[in-house]
Amino acid sequence: MDRQAVLIPVDGLYFQANPIAIAEVIIVEFNDGISTRAQKVLNMLAERNGTSIDGTPIIRTSAELGGLISEGLNPPGKRDCSFAVARVIRYPERDAITRDAFLIYVKQVDQQPLPVEPHFITQFECLQNGSRTCLLGPKGDL
Repeated sequence: MDRQAVLIPVDGLYFQANPIAIAEVIIVEFNDGISTRAQKVLNMLAERNGTSIDGTPIIRTSAELGGLISEGLNPPGKRDCSFAVARVIRYPERDAITRDAFLIYVKQVDQQPLPVEPHFITQFECLQNGSRTCLLGPKGDL
């Protein structure tokens, strides 16, 4: 079972450098007996990003993932090298999300989304209905 939504880092070169959207799959493992410093990092992430169904913090960025790895929470070792095709929709506001599309997200035991997920669900549904208002910033600009 997934503990959080997938993290796909999309930087300025994502669409040019990776036209077929091949991504490495990295499984984050939270080890027992972590250091006090690592526990502080986990607590900070949980406070800032919320927690998953197992109580561990949500990881939102590649930098956060790198920080966890540097703290020894996912030590490098023998891993199967897995890849996935993970296309990010470049212009979702251009009717890219069809009426029959569906969103897969992590659910709690009661089948409700994680507390940090409703924003994405709302934005997906807004775009699916053909509205651009979901892309408006706090000042009403796109």
